[in-house]
Amino acid sequence: MISSKLTAVASGPTASLPKQTGPGPSNPAATSDANSKGNPNQQNATDNGKSDKKIGGLSQGAFIGVVVSCACSVIGLLFGIGFKIYKHKKNTKLQAERAQQLEYQYQAKA
Repeated sequence: MISSKLTAVASGPTASLPKQTGPGPSNPAATSDANSKGNPNQQNATDNGKSDKKIGGLSQGAFIGVVVSCACSVIGLLFGIGFKIYKHKKNTKLQAERAQQLEYQYQAKA
């Protein structure tokens, strides 16, 4: 990870723009140019001999992560809805039983 510090430089019409200081170039193209100028037999650090597949502008791993996250969210939502329906039916059944017991007790006393 490249860390950088921004400092203000007061010179000319761009006095309000910060100047970037720190190690390494901030331009990724400059980094790849620097890597390609080295040993031609050596692969770039980002290449690693794999093709970089993009799906919808995301890498394949990021896309899989989004799909898994969405799937887990939907499954959790379905379990939550199912649990609420189960509790509602259970409470309805208990209320009906209590009403029958009260009705039976009232009729037994009369």
